[in-house]
Amino acid sequence: MTIFSTKNLYANCFRILENLEFISLYFFSISERFLKNRLSFQQIKSNHATRTNKYIMDMARNFTEIKALNLNFMYFCADKNYLFESSWPELKSLTIDFYDLVFSNDLLVELIKGHDLQRLRILSMSLRSESVNALRIYCENLEHLELVDVKIKELSKVMKFLLMLKRLQELRFEFTVKENHLGYKGDGLTNLRRSYEFPIEKIDRFENFISQHSSLKSIALINWPGLCIENLFKSRMIAAVKNIDFHFKQYD
Repeated sequence: MTIFSTKNLYANCFRILENLEFISLYFFSISERFLKNRLSFQQIKSNHATRTNKYIMDMARNFTEIKALNLNFMYFCADKNYLFESSWPELKSLTIDFYDLVFSNDLLVELIKGHDLQRLRILSMSLRSESVNALRIYCENLEHLELVDVKIKELSKVMKFLLMLKRLQELRFEFTVKENHLGYKGDGLTNLRRSYEFPIEKIDRFENFISQHSSLKSIALINWPGLCIENLFKSRMIAAVKNIDFHFKQYD
């Protein structure tokens, strides 16, 4: 079931459905400010919409048999009490699109606590130390991890965390942000690319990760700014020796 929600009306469907195994929730409210500035996702603060956001999340917690959950937060109300620990005992797959929300790290930690996830897909956030630590503690059984438009502040720490995921089989880093759709120009465009850039001086950390991980079967690096095929010669050689499917693509 997929719900695009801006009104309480949509949440009423939860009352008549039982035994759901997959829910996809989209929380958004388009404001005049948004139309004027397409970058102000976190500043969309419709009171009605944030009440609906919390209301629907509370309703979704009633479905304890959910195995897959897709959450899209275009806004977040910081003064609401979002408590999700162990809300879905059967949950195995979680997709979260944060749209660069200020409180996304806190929300991520709250969502993964108490859930034995096998698949995790995270979109549009800056991955900080507290989130990496929480992922290490609560996601030890991950088999599939996707990081899309995720700003990685400390590559070394992330690689160490990934090494601890003993069951990880598929890893994907993807960057889809296009400067032209966000209205960036000049220095703004340059700064955007830098915020996502792969730190080439630390490529050895990535090579060591591939060399040392025991269960990895597939790696995909899609359109990572600052990374080119020449930088990955050694990584690809290591992957070939270990029979790891290595996929690299850079858009023009």
